[in-house]
Amino acid sequence: MIVREFHLKFQIGDLILWHFPLQVAVVQVTLPMLLQEGQQPVTADLEGTNHGVLVRSTPWTATTTLTREPGGWCYVMGRYQRHAVALQGSFDDYLGSFSAKSRATLRRKVRRFAALSNGEIHWQCYRSEEEMATFLHLARPLAARTYQATLLGAALPTDEAFTRSCLAAAKEGRAWGFLLFHEEEPVAYLYCPQEDGVLLYHYVGHDASLAAWSPGTVLHYLALQRLFAEPTALWFDFTEGEGEHKRLFATHSFPCANVLHVQGGVGMTLLLWLHRAMDGCSHALGQLLQALGLKARLRRWLRRAGSDQERTAE
Repeated sequence: MIVREFHLKFQIGDLILWHFPLQVAVVQVTLPMLLQEGQQPVTADLEGTNHGVLVRSTPWTATTTLTREPGGWCYVMGRYQRHAVALQGSFDDYLGSFSAKSRATLRRKVRRFAALSNGEIHWQCYRSEEEMATFLHLARPLAARTYQATLLGAALPTDEAFTRSCLAAAKEGRAWGFLLFHEEEPVAYLYCPQEDGVLLYHYVGHDASLAAWSPGTVLHYLALQRLFAEPTALWFDFTEGEGEHKRLFATHSFPCANVLHVQGGVGMTLLLWLHRAMDGCSHALGQLLQALGLKARLRRWLRRAGSDQERTAE
């Protein structure tokens, strides 16, 4: 296993307040592993590690969060449904699996964006090495303005190592880039590497100033329409975490969790208890805001604020 630096983030909602670096071995559970192994959690061996092992997206149905295990602690940092789209069959059949309301909502959003764009949607799929270079050139300035960059630090990377890996994957037919345009400017992007027929939902973002026209949802709709016509694409994997758009588009979901197995001294024990307490406060605050009808409004405000801050910095 490769040891990496992992940041245990202390946050309220999407707002990161502080983080603590840990040196952990990372085990990434893939969608094919989930399909083959069902609901059996992936185990971890702490021997020979620095702080421990992080198992990402392991099957998990237990409700406990922090438990003792030999040599340390087992800390469940978050449980979620991992969503995916089976790309077999036709796109029309796929849409037919939606409720009438969801199907009408999707088509309405596509029509509204088309109306905003003078009746015709301009979007592009990038596959070859040359096309991927163009995608990176166009997508990176947009990615730097998105809330994924300003609030989450999760924009499309700009380093040379990532560029080389993208171009190499594209040369081998293992990378997909998608861009949606408005008035000749990119307003939403999606980058997905492909492994063994599975497209991974790695980097995504949209221009927050056009959020009312749902550019991210429109691009997802168009990208999936293209992927259903691609014989080598078998699954679209939304990977970790939940989200309304993931639930909307998914055909399958799997109960998962990110589980940290760490060697436990006093300091580590206090750190984990503090993190669990803050996570509980964040969850309780989210439920309160949801009950008051303020959660979605606050999230939109934070995303606009992050986008405005980035533009001011420019």
